[in-house]
Amino acid sequence: MTANNKLAASEVEKIIADASTKLNYYSMGKRVVGEQVFRLLEKNCRVLYYPLEEDDVWGFIERVKDQLFACINTSISFEKQIFAAAHELYHIWYDGQNVQEVVLSTNLEETKADPIDICELRANRFAAEFLVETSLLKQELKRSGASKNEVGIRDVLQLCNTFTVPYKTMARRLREIHVISADRLSELLSASEKEIQQQNTGYCSNSSAKQGYILLDNLVEKSIELYGKNLITHEKFEFLLGFAGVSPEDVGIVKSVYTPITDDEIAEILGGDDD
Repeated sequence: MTANNKLAASEVEKIIADASTKLNYYSMGKRVVGEQVFRLLEKNCRVLYYPLEEDDVWGFIERVKDQLFACINTSISFEKQIFAAAHELYHIWYDGQNVQEVVLSTNLEETKADPIDICELRANRFAAEFLVETSLLKQELKRSGASKNEVGIRDVLQLCNTFTVPYKTMARRLREIHVISADRLSELLSASEKEIQQQNTGYCSNSSAKQGYILLDNLVEKSIELYGKNLITHEKFEFLLGFAGVSPEDVGIVKSVYTPITDDEIAEILGGDDD
């Protein structure tokens, strides 16, 4: 983070309070949010999950007429998808109904050499506070036995796995709650991607299976509804569910197979032969 990319203490206090209010409102004050953030995003707008070609774009928000849409880039890691969703929630909740933006990795990871827009800094801090609530983080640190200022890359990665957030987000959270020094934070952030990946062996969640998928928030629900009303064929139903990676059988629907009636059954229905 550059020297200019820093929020005032009063703004940080407000963001912490806002995150706490939202966590309590959605009954998540004592729980890790993780991928539940997607359900919250879907409650506030229509959401499209799609593998965009540009990995620097983590998502975007767009208003079309009276409908607000958010897109999450599923070609990036699952942890980054979760952070992007929390970031977008801040804009939706606190930046008004006219919000629209492209969510760039350079802003979310705060790697730009130039100053970052204040609204992006606020959304980043909110996402971090919302996904990694302070008391839960301290509780996890105590449980893990990690020593203050001796936190290493692997310790950070273990916490990332618990909270399902990106490495840089967790490293900054440890500094924000005064567990590590500014110098230690710089050391952790200066680690190469290769080194982080090597250290991550054995600690990463199975997030690769949650990349590259295509899904519209309530696609499965609406597909089941349309099929139940006989508005789409079984083939179209199966095709739509395929975007969500499920089959009709997964949702308890099995295609009925037509079996032609036999001559004997016809005869029985007609009353059989008269002897």
